[in-house]
Amino acid sequence: TRHVFVDEIKDCDVVTHIRFSIFPDGGVSRLRLFGRIKD
Repeated sequence: TRHVFVDEIKDCDVVTHIRFSIFPDGGVSRLRLFGRIKD
């Protein structure tokens, strides 16, 4: 399972949304999003 997607988003200009899917068979220990807030 891949957990880091730096290469896929490196060339993106602006990201406005993320999809965070939670399934009943597993929990979430942490979600980290890194970036800068743009006005």
